[in-house]
Amino acid sequence: MEPEIEGLEMKSYLIAEGTTDRGYVYSAPYNKYAWIMGYIPENREEFVLRASIPDPPLQLASMVTARLEQLGIVVSEGAATARTVNGFTAENMIQLSEILSPPLSEIVKVTNHESVNLYAEHLLRQVGHEIKGSGTVQSGIEAIREFLVVSGIPHTGVVIEDGSGLAARNSITSEFITGLIRYMIISGRNPASFYESLPVAGESGTMRGFFRDPLLAGNLRAKTGTISRVRSYAGTFRTASGREMVFCIIVNNYTGPLSVVNRQIEDLFRQLVINY
Repeated sequence: MEPEIEGLEMKSYLIAEGTTDRGYVYSAPYNKYAWIMGYIPENREEFVLRASIPDPPLQLASMVTARLEQLGIVVSEGAATARTVNGFTAENMIQLSEILSPPLSEIVKVTNHESVNLYAEHLLRQVGHEIKGSGTVQSGIEAIREFLVVSGIPHTGVVIEDGSGLAARNSITSEFITGLIRYMIISGRNPASFYESLPVAGESGTMRGFFRDPLLAGNLRAKTGTISRVRSYAGTFRTASGREMVFCIIVNNYTGPLSVVNRQIEDLFRQLVINY
């Protein structure tokens, strides 16, 4: 485990089987227990599962304390946070250092390239904080709904329950996604940043291993979406005639191998590039 989390008891029920990543780390904020479940690809020398830290402030305090002790500096009362110290107030705080966040464009790029669900959840809450003054899921969703109305993006049938898209009640349409992408590229404030945030077929992010046909590799950019028996791609590509196309393909409840689904989608893209 990296970093080491003092006092956290981790149990593993993980199975190495097949070729796909379906491994998950389960815990809760401020919890001292966690467990790993699901499946990871077999016959790998190593495989990394990423998860959130139960108490990030306390983890930082523990790491600083450990480093001070390595340097011979005695810490009398051990690591603590405002949550664990009774009677602590903001007036007691002394700022030791400041670390600035990377630009939002870089955070969004990592989110889209690597499909980081945790980043997506944080971004939703940050939107709520910036627009509605409250960093909650509901505030973020309200801000997004207001944006959709003002921007004119068609959103009939769209239900947003979280930032990552994993909630069972989420509902989207291909029309909504293509409308959103068109808006971001044509009318958005930072079209270049949005465009660069989409992984490139055959080259980067979650698209690195897909659509390596010379007509598509380095041309097609798309955000992938995957849950059980669902595969989706949304993004943009340029045809042989120079037209820029926006697309969204969502395949629900397929029963065959994913490789067959991807091959059929790739054949469709190839025909569009050639014929349009």
